[in-house]
Amino acid sequence: AGRRRPRSTPLSAYLLTRMAAPDEEFRVKSLTWHGRDTYMLMQGDNGPCPLLALCNVLLLRNSIALPRPGAPNVAQSELTALLAEYMLESNPVTEASPPDLAANLTDAMALFPKLGRGLDVNVRFDAVDGLEYSEDLLIFDLLRVRLLHGWLVDPQDTATAAAVGSRSYNQLVERIIEIQSLTQANAAAEPDAPPPPPPEAAAPYPGADPFPAADPIPAAGGAGGGGGG
Repeated sequence: AGRRRPRSTPLSAYLLTRMAAPDEEFRVKSLTWHGRDTYMLMQGDNGPCPLLALCNVLLLRNSIALPRPGAPNVAQSELTALLAEYMLESNPVTEASPPDLAANLTDAMALFPKLGRGLDVNVRFDAVDGLEYSEDLLIFDLLRVRLLHGWLVDPQDTATAAAVGSRSYNQLVERIIEIQSLTQANAAAEPDAPPPPPPEAAAPYPGADPFPAADPIPAAGGAGGGGGG
């Protein structure tokens, strides 16, 4: 049986009003994954990585299906609505649901427009899953997709690894700014260095006066002058 389309909800209505315009389209590539024919979405120039990454993971899991199978392209609005429908279906709000599920769904829906622009994540450089939890990761949790990154410090670079440690990107930026501020403050507090002394005049030979008297100006007519008469 095909996946049932959820009934219209205030959340999906809110999402549709926040769709980015103009509606970008992405190329669809066919492939075989574990013996099953499926699709992969191709990224454009500086395209929305979170949106395509989530859709590709769920396509490989066979959790979602493209709205127009076999079409060469798919619109961003179609993908966003597809993810929203799947998230609502896979997280039904019932009396047995966690008390914060409805609020989390509402918050996640408000973040959907960011999937087309990029999410704010604060990574740590000591593990592929080193991420400081933020509201932007809520969508990944509700879709049950693990977010990993490849920004790791080379463990063989022991000096850098020790300096970075388990600090996050934001913590390292703050530390760099703090060090720069201290360096500038220390430089401003140091007294100005005195100017260097003028270079000493060099004598033409040992014992010679480095500042000899000027040569006398010869008198007009000088020796050997004077005309005969």
